[in-house]
Amino acid sequence: MGKITWQRRLAPCTLRVYFSEDLAEIPPALFADSNVAEITIPETVTTIGKHSFSVSFLKKITVSEGVTTIGEMAFFGCPDLSEVLLPSTLTSIGYGAFQACPSLKEITIPSTVTSIESGALDQNITILCEEGSAAHRYAEESGINFVLTGEHKHSFGQWQVKEEPTCTEPGIEARTCSCGYEETRQIAPLDHDFSEEWTTDKEPTCTEEGERSRHCSRCDERTDIEKIEKLPHTYGEWQTVKEAGCTTPGTEERKCVCGDTQTRDKAPLGHAYGEWITDTPATYYKEGKQHRICSRCYNSEEETIPVLQPDFESHPDYSLAEFTVVDALNPDTKIFDAVITVTGAEGSWQAVTEELLFSYFS
Repeated sequence: MGKITWQRRLAPCTLRVYFSEDLAEIPPALFADSNVAEITIPETVTTIGKHSFSVSFLKKITVSEGVTTIGEMAFFGCPDLSEVLLPSTLTSIGYGAFQACPSLKEITIPSTVTSIESGALDQNITILCEEGSAAHRYAEESGINFVLTGEHKHSFGQWQVKEEPTCTEPGIEARTCSCGYEETRQIAPLDHDFSEEWTTDKEPTCTEEGERSRHCSRCDERTDIEKIEKLPHTYGEWQTVKEAGCTTPGTEERKCVCGDTQTRDKAPLGHAYGEWITDTPATYYKEGKQHRICSRCYNSEEETIPVLQPDFESHPDYSLAEFTVVDALNPDTKIFDAVITVTGAEGSWQAVTEELLFSYFS
């Protein structure tokens, strides 16, 4: 037997197969459960072994001239297999060779085939064959639909949608021949149909941004997704939390519907003093004293009342008196730091002499 090497690749081309020039048989189960999608059996091969391609992802198989035997269940369970080309050298097809291949709708079996084992083909397949051939007899005995070659040409009806296409996935439509054979083809995806109008997907609030986009009219896909700015806070009226005092600030706050709170100080009120109350009246000789009381905090503020000054304009009879203290034994010598006491109707007043003469009104 010759040599076979193969190299695994990622889908869609998952396998690349290399056959040696002297290969005579595809060994049993060699490509079973593989990802090989399409293959051509070389002309040197005469036998395709049992289970050689079973349960694989094979889509198309070309069996070249030279192959005489297809073994039992060689292509069993290939769900994607839809096209099989058989050579005129083929003589036998083994049990279950093309069983469980739902995508294989028709197969042409050459008249050279003399042996087809029971259960070789699915019941829903259409066999294209010559009249009187082994394939013709097999189809009649098995109750499988068949078309005699040279006498039948497909006459299809109108295309009918079997699966509607979506924005991203293709659909499927089919048409059926009077012989029962069904032909299918894909319908291209529709693509998205985005609205010109904006849809608000998330309403903005005081604390979170919103979101808007344009929606597809057929599916949930969105495009041109944009942020919507946060809303400004909606505050209520200012409410007093702490009253302001005469000298201490107060506090007030206001709240937004989202719970956010703003605070600010209230300016001190200042004292609310009443009228001045005289404690000691001022005289021409002495200062007086007076106070006033705040009506809120009862703070007392005191103030000195200046000494009364004589009103010479209103009393032209007032005059100034000058006193000089001298040494009694030496009248020409002035004495400083002498205490002078002046007594009047409103009381006495004392002063100490300095260099300047002491004056008093009379």
